[in-house]
Amino acid sequence: MKKTFFILILAIIFVVLVVFLNKDKFSRNIQEFSSENQTPIQTSIPSPASTILKTSPDKNSSGKIFDVIITKNGLSLNNFTVTVGDTVRFINNDESSHWMASGPHPSHQLCPGFDSLRGILRGEMYSFTFKEVSECSFHDHLNAGSSNLKGKITIEE
Repeated sequence: MKKTFFILILAIIFVVLVVFLNKDKFSRNIQEFSSENQTPIQTSIPSPASTILKTSPDKNSSGKIFDVIITKNGLSLNNFTVTVGDTVRFINNDESSHWMASGPHPSHQLCPGFDSLRGILRGEMYSFTFKEVSECSFHDHLNAGSSNLKGKITIEE
């Protein structure tokens, strides 16, 4: 009886260790939405030394990728210009969640489709490929009053 109990305890410890050591393999698949202009939120944790992730933009786009890194101090890019077909990726390197969306708050209708639809967690990324000329103000929906978590993207031809 004691031997069986001991083996059972060892088996439970083994299973817990396997799950803990492989927790990335058991993590949830975050693909809550997909539309013509949006790329699902991805769970690639960027290296602190490199802010450029080596993933491709929208498959139908031949444009450039602009990375906006979110930290506790704000955004790495606030006001910048892209061209039609370029992709902007918001990469969360902060401990807090951030919900990136177009203005105005809270309707997010200035640039339809540009809305992460939920807070992105540390290590997650939200990307959007711009398909038309416009000016798109944006903000963090969860921290709408924060001046260092908003900006404007000018989209040119």
